[in-house]
Amino acid sequence: MKNILYQYILIIKKFKERLCVKYNLDNNISWEKIRSIVDDMSSLDGITYKFHGAGCRLEIDNQICEFDFAPMNEYPIKFSLWKIIEFINTNTKFSELDFNDDIILNKINELIDEEILSKLKIGDFELDIYQINPQYYNYPLQFLEESD
Repeated sequence: MKNILYQYILIIKKFKERLCVKYNLDNNISWEKIRSIVDDMSSLDGITYKFHGAGCRLEIDNQICEFDFAPMNEYPIKFSLWKIIEFINTNTKFSELDFNDDIILNKINELIDEEILSKLKIGDFELDIYQINPQYYNYPLQFLEESD
């Protein structure tokens, strides 16, 4: 599951890098700021994207990578169980894995135990929205590419 998460992060980071190059933006710019500058829906280097609310849907060769970037805390990327399942099921590298929803949820909980992920908390409420720890999201791209 860790490799799946790294590939998920890699796609998001490469997309952000391409947006920054196209629009001449600093790579440290927040997703919220990017959202206010770029087109809501377009295509860039073979990636079709659509921003919606506090999220974005990427499509690359029929693979779907959907994520949220709600600016609620220091965690840059958030996702639901459905979004990661959609990523797995549409990724040719992972779609053959014998994962069902319960297995994926158990693997997500293992990543929470390892402090790679956490659940989003709003006040006293813990939601079934998962956040990528900034330490792991901020790995250099070359490290993520090597973890393949």
